[in-house]
Amino acid sequence: MLLTQLSYTFFALAGFYFFLLLFPLVQIYRITALGYPITKSTTQKTFLTLFSVTSLLRCSFFVVVPIFSNGNFNIARFENPIDLILDDAGCIVFFTTFTLLIIFWAEIIYQAGNNRDFFIRRVRPVYYVTITLIYLAQVSLWVFLIMWRKDAIYSTLVVVDNVLYAGLAVISALGFLYFGGRLYLMLRHSIESEGRKNKLVEVLYVAIMCIVCFITRSVIFSLLTFSNVINASYIVIGIYYFLSEIAPILVVYLVLRKLPPPFEKEEYQPRFYNSNNYSEDPYYHERIGGYGATGYTPILNGNQYSNSIQG
Repeated sequence: MLLTQLSYTFFALAGFYFFLLLFPLVQIYRITALGYPITKSTTQKTFLTLFSVTSLLRCSFFVVVPIFSNGNFNIARFENPIDLILDDAGCIVFFTTFTLLIIFWAEIIYQAGNNRDFFIRRVRPVYYVTITLIYLAQVSLWVFLIMWRKDAIYSTLVVVDNVLYAGLAVISALGFLYFGGRLYLMLRHSIESEGRKNKLVEVLYVAIMCIVCFITRSVIFSLLTFSNVINASYIVIGIYYFLSEIAPILVVYLVLRKLPPPFEKEEYQPRFYNSNNYSEDPYYHERIGGYGATGYTPILNGNQYSNSIQG
């Protein structure tokens, strides 16, 4: 039966996401073991926490849906609003995590160009306002879906929900294309160093993987919503979630696997190396680790640490 095959697919995906849940939890524990306070907020721990929440929500979704599904499950045309809400909850945290990576890259670019004030005054507030409006729109949709679950307008609301996430996928892909491309070019024309190639590869791989996965997500979701070109079979569902979520998460995990240096308790005031002065120290990036796909290197109170995302 299709339902049995679908159930096996969902439980397999739940297993994948359970594995993805273990990594950030273990990594946070390892960071804490280095002496970093559990309450100390850092870029790396923020990403790890968001990935763990995404994986937990996905595990719950893929375990609950096969058990309570009536056999007519379709990822683009949910008949049960609870299934849709569980799916959306994982989606919105997933998109929040990756758009946060985009805005982090944007901060690196503006910082290197001595435009950090513009980033703080303009770019960051626009990002926070946009994310807030998206969350408000999502919660409003959930309320309407529950209120009108038995009305004719329910199917229209489902389509609106699908369009929201298809649009977010396209916008995210464009964000990775623009800021990932700019960051790659900026690093490519920086100093000559042995570690530069690894950092360039990290940025390039993360950007390309995210662009491909988000575009694929938007195309598949749009086809499932507006046409009958493909059906929501268990194979399509497995491919969809693997390409659109699991693959980009795994790529970012490759970057987040690096641990920060041991925590030092002295107070420090971070400052950033001016990109216009690369020639002053041609071995700067070797000594401190340089740029990464998810971090910019600060100088901390004379002690040179690796990427700011670490720790």
